[in-house]
This record gives sequence, C-alpha cells and structure tokens, in this order.
Amino acid sequence: MLEMKYEEEKNRIAAYVGDKMVGKVLLTVEGDVWTIDSTRVEKEYRGQGVAQKLIKATIIAARGKNVKIKPVCSFAIKEFERVKEYRDLLFED
Repeated sequence: MLEMKYEEEKNRIAAYVGDKMVGKVLLTVEGDVWTIDSTRVEKEYRGQGVAQKLIKATIIAARGKNVKIKPVCSFAIKEFERVKEYRDLLFED
C-alpha cells in the first residue's frame, strides 16, 4: 500500500511502501511559495503512477498550508499543464 507523507522538516513529500521510501518531491520553501525542484521515483516503482500521486499529495499539502507552487522540474510542469484543477495554485512572478 502506497502512503504519502508531507515531511515539513525535510521540505519534501515522500511516498512510502511500508517503511521504504519509494519516491519524493523535493521542495524549496520561501515564505508562501513552494518550488517543486524535483520529482523522483525508485526505478522498480516507475510506471505505476507514483509520481502523479506525489504531485497530487503536494497539491493537497499546499492547499492546507495556503501556499502557491512554482513547478520547476519537468514532470511537475507537465502535471500542471495536464491537470487544470492544480492551476489555481500556480505562483506567478
């Protein structure tokens, strides 16, 4: 079972299967803006929707914290283009 955790002290959203971290979104936090620097998934878990679930968990956490998101990594940019419901969180310079 895949579990998502917002690990605020580590500036990341992590995906776990049991105790094993299988993916993560790395964030840079600056005030009320989160920059998604990278989305990483362990090789054996790729192609299973883990990265999409990580971005969705990041969106949920951002909504809870009332922050905007600046996607920098290519996967996050594609997800923001693909999922219209995320666009209200886009940070505009």
